[in-house]
Amino acid sequence: MRLDMRVNSKTKLTGLIGNPLGHTVSPFLQNSLFSSMGINGIYIPLCVPDGRLRDAVKGLEAFGFMGFNVTIPYKRAVMECLDEISEEAELLGAVNTVKITEDSLTGKFRLWGHNTDGDGFIRAFHEQAGTSFADKKVCMLGAGGTARALTIKVALEGAESICIINRTESKAQELAEKVKQIIKSKAETATESRNEAAAECVNEPDTKLANGPTDEQFSEPAIESINKPAVTIAPEYLRSEEITAAAFGSTQSLRALEQCDIIINATSVGMYPDIKSSPLEESFPFRPNQIIYDVIYNPVETKLMSLARSKGCIAINGAGMLFYQGVKAFEVWMDKVVPKKILNDLSNAFIKYLES
Repeated sequence: MRLDMRVNSKTKLTGLIGNPLGHTVSPFLQNSLFSSMGINGIYIPLCVPDGRLRDAVKGLEAFGFMGFNVTIPYKRAVMECLDEISEEAELLGAVNTVKITEDSLTGKFRLWGHNTDGDGFIRAFHEQAGTSFADKKVCMLGAGGTARALTIKVALEGAESICIINRTESKAQELAEKVKQIIKSKAETATESRNEAAAECVNEPDTKLANGPTDEQFSEPAIESINKPAVTIAPEYLRSEEITAAAFGSTQSLRALEQCDIIINATSVGMYPDIKSSPLEESFPFRPNQIIYDVIYNPVETKLMSLARSKGCIAINGAGMLFYQGVKAFEVWMDKVVPKKILNDLSNAFIKYLES
């Protein structure tokens, strides 16, 4: 018998906190990333009882963890336990990734909160749908935490319109108003930045900006650094009247669903074990070439996806989003970019695992 030498005193520690954790597949992805990248590291799920979140975070810090993921029900609550929160996490109102760093001078630890869900969603959608949300009419099913994050990302990518559809219309309206405020704030900030840049050009005529700032100098970087992701801002912004709310089954919701280019299911309807359910009726008149994105990955083919596919639609599940948000978290902890070859190999293996 050979000794298992994979875990030792130099093993980098990462993990996942939440409650419950029986559903998670993150350990399979993260530990495969460690192996594929040749890094001596391990990722373990840690179920945190109610009322013990702060103790758990302090414990991970004390044990020398490099970082950890956060899942339900602690994505918002954990923000109170952190030293700094990225712009993206502030924007989306939740943290799913925490990086722990040590000050080399003081020896004190700092906890940095991030959110990789939005970036994972956008990257997966671009790759699988072969398009972006720019100039698209979008319907968002649901108004919970997932819907909030995805609606904001879709809006910032320059969607033509977004209709948030929920069983409780007041909750959908509340989310719509929140997104409107965020878009307005981002538009004002971008305008101020561009005005400042233009003013600098006028004041410094002898520089290379003498003829005006270039598009590159005007644009905001997609990523400021791997430790502190920035928010990618679309050049055009939705006007307030283009972000609407409606109740499931209402005339307004049916009209929006029939006319939209993309439908996103951000609810849990159709998730295992409730696999025979769908947020839209079997009789719903899907249009061929509509894109249906279901954030659910278990089962890999939801009833909603099957219905849409039978009508000639493009149907995508949430496995890609899950994969890429996990990869981004790994890159944040390790300060490394995962090579494309490893991404492709792992992605295929991950999808096959979910299908099994």
